[in-house]
Order: sequence, then structure tokens, then C-alpha cells
Amino acid sequence: SQNGKINKPDMNYHLLTTDIFGSELAKGFLFDLQGQMIGIVNPSSNEEGITNLISAYGITEIKQIITKLSKGNGLPYLGLTLADVSGEASTMMNVPYGAYISDVDLDSPAMEAGIYRGDIIVKVNDRDIITSSDYVSAMTWLEPGQSISIEVKRLVQEEYKKMTIEIILGQMK
Repeated sequence: SQNGKINKPDMNYHLLTTDIFGSELAKGFLFDLQGQMIGIVNPSSNEEGITNLISAYGITEIKQIITKLSKGNGLPYLGLTLADVSGEASTMMNVPYGAYISDVDLDSPAMEAGIYRGDIIVKVNDRDIITSSDYVSAMTWLEPGQSISIEVKRLVQEEYKKMTIEIILGQMK
């Protein structure tokens, strides 16, 4: 199987692709040989006309989400699409490690608080953020309506400046 990544606002999902037989509209679950569920089939990522490749969201990222939703809790929402800062970008262009903001949803709590595309999240509350997965993990433990402090680094006149932004989390719809 191949591994990919799907970036959605405030979430990153690993995409598992396997060559088991199925249709492009396949739905269901993937299990390993020990009987452990490892993925939820995602028909929207299956390629049209190819019947021997099935794609699924990896269960690791969505297990906490499923638990939260099953207890009737909402998911926090800022409206950020993220990427990792590569070692090459950090070394060659002096970009700080963190969760690089590649997009900000219109009318989202992040946009209203003044977070911009190109900012790099380096801290959520007191938790250091080195990768986009760190950010997703930090968000999992937060609740809609909660006030949080986000530290970003923003490129200003060819230098990254630290900024702290207070935000009230929205709820993912």
C-alpha cells in the first residue's frame, strides 16, 4: 500500500491505498491480518475507472475524533489548512519549524483573529508545535468556544517575527 496525506481545515489525514479488489464507489473498513481496523474507506479518493485500488483514511488520526463525536462533543474549528516546514526550507531559507499555514478559510475564527496564509504556528497554548501533526494533536484536546493562545511567526521585512494571538475556537460543521 502507498501512503499519502489529505489536508483539510484543522486536520490532516493519512490516506492508505491498497490494491485489494473493489469498485470506485467502495465503502467500508480496512482491517489488518490481526483483525485490527486500520482505515475507513474513502470513496472520494478512489480513482475513477480503477477497480483494484481502494483508498482509506488511516484510523490513527480519526480515532480521537470518532471518540469525541460519539460522546456528543463538537470539534474545535479555526479554519486553517496546514503543511509541514521541510528541512530544506528551514535550512536554505531560514524558515522556522512549525505548522505552515497554506490557507485560511473565509469568515473563520482564524481569519477574524488576523492569522494569515504564510504564518507559521509554533505554539498552541503552552504546547510547542514543530509539525502540522503537532497542531492537529493539540486541537484534538480543545473544545469549541474555548479561548486559546496561538504563537505564530510571520515574515516581516525578510525576518520572522513572533506574534501571540488570542482566539475563541469555533465549532466544525
